[in-house]
Amino acid sequence: MVNTDTSFGTNTIRLTSVQWVWALVICAALGWAIPLAWSKFERFELGPDYRLPYRLSNDDWMFQRWCTEIQNRSAVAILGDSVVWGQYVAPDQTLSHYLNAQTGTATFANLGVDGIHPLAMEGLVRHHGRSIHSTAVLLQLNPLWSSSPERDLQADEQIRFNHPRLVPQIYPNLACYRPTTEQIIDHLARRHIQLFSWRHHVRAVYFENMNLAQWTIEYPYTNPLLALGGDLPLPVPQPISRPVDWRTRKIDPQNLPWIDPDDSLQFGAITRVIDLLRSRKNRVFVLLGPLNPHVLTRESRGRYNRVREKSEAWLQQNLVPYLAPPPLVSDQYADASHPLAQGYQALALQLWESNGLRQWLGKSGVGQ
Repeated sequence: MVNTDTSFGTNTIRLTSVQWVWALVICAALGWAIPLAWSKFERFELGPDYRLPYRLSNDDWMFQRWCTEIQNRSAVAILGDSVVWGQYVAPDQTLSHYLNAQTGTATFANLGVDGIHPLAMEGLVRHHGRSIHSTAVLLQLNPLWSSSPERDLQADEQIRFNHPRLVPQIYPNLACYRPTTEQIIDHLARRHIQLFSWRHHVRAVYFENMNLAQWTIEYPYTNPLLALGGDLPLPVPQPISRPVDWRTRKIDPQNLPWIDPDDSLQFGAITRVIDLLRSRKNRVFVLLGPLNPHVLTRESRGRYNRVREKSEAWLQQNLVPYLAPPPLVSDQYADASHPLAQGYQALALQLWESNGLRQWLGKSGVGQ
């Protein structure tokens, strides 16, 4: 005989199938509403020449908010890595600043992200840059990411690289990237569930990139709710790295091997970024470079020129308007690709005087 007396049973609540459905609906609604409400609560102050704060380079939720703001402003997003962001210059010495000086208006916005190589940029644009659509995007193609097997992420051994959460986690397989199952789940959740992306944002801004348990151990007498009352960090008004030229930095001539664009993972990724942006009805203009040929050995420069020619050929075949500017003066480079302030000013002038860019701006409906 079955004993139906539950006097000494557990207190577990057993949900019916209908109750489970309602529980999932409520959780999904909260997952959508909390990040949305937070974006209204958290002040996003944008001064002139705004760029994502360096300490938030890995904050995908903040990148998404900046994309939305750029879209609302009808500005031209300059999308690229730390060359666009401006590692060796202040915010008012970047490419976007000097282009705006040419137009006399805030036409261009700095959407550079430190260390965002093309494979990571593809993930960033695909999952966190959806608000950039039906507008104009000036995309930087930095050939330096295809200069060696390590930078191209073709190394056989495991290596450290920037923004691993944004590269393919399962397929295609990267031999140099071996995430744990826990990391894969976390990275995929950040891409597809706003609540997880927002959670990492809160950690980065208010809890020094620690989870709540770690933070309370570090600060046992501090109320975590009070930590949430802080403001978003602003971009620092000075360069992140010392602004001196590459010779003063004593960089030796580099004999970089270079990867053919047909075989390059990074070049393949940048072509997919272009296709992705175009599929969202964006008009794309590509800046090929800048790259410092003065730092290359003669042999490496020859290999680079062939890579550059094949990159241009792909852009031409796919009817992508672009500019491959001539090299800057040697002392206007800080390293193999980053210009100094005078270099950005010269590069902006080259772009502005390019008929291709001005025609593209006109066709994009952007004021000149």
